[in-house]
Amino acid sequence: SNRTVVAGKRVLVYSNGNSANTDSHAGGYIGLTNGGKFNPTDCSASVYVYSNGNTAGGFLGQEQGGTNGLIQYCYSGGHTSKGAYKVSSLITKDASNNDVINWEDGGINVKSYHCAGGFAGYLGDSGLTFTNCFSASSVKAYRDTGGFIGSIGNGATIIKSYETGQVFWDEDTKTNGQTING
Repeated sequence: SNRTVVAGKRVLVYSNGNSANTDSHAGGYIGLTNGGKFNPTDCSASVYVYSNGNTAGGFLGQEQGGTNGLIQYCYSGGHTSKGAYKVSSLITKDASNNDVINWEDGGINVKSYHCAGGFAGYLGDSGLTFTNCFSASSVKAYRDTGGFIGSIGNGATIIKSYETGQVFWDEDTKTNGQTING
């Protein structure tokens, strides 16, 4: 696919698994790839992405393994409030443990229980190549968290790609991400 845009100030991609063991993946552009070819060029996603289960990525939630392809000139855009990222979550629980969406500009852009990345949440044993891609998303996960990729197995190649968002490991810790192969 080429030149596809997924965007919106009040758009939330939400995968509602009930625990870290639930096989649920959320991505701003695509949630899960599992084998075959994946070749997006000049595509973007600028939405909020949340998963109560395994993985969330601003562009790609999870690459299961065996997917080959070239992802080039793609990005995942972040949302800020007055130029700053906020630690606040868009989804909270009410007294009955139901999800409640609290629209607040600049809240955490990509959030998952297990793996979260500004561009991709998790890459398995992948044959994917990322070139000239970036993420401006803020990210939070309780385990594997990264500004560009939350967790990575073997085989992926990253060339001239970077992130500029903020990475949150818990409510009190903030760290800016780093350039990857930049």
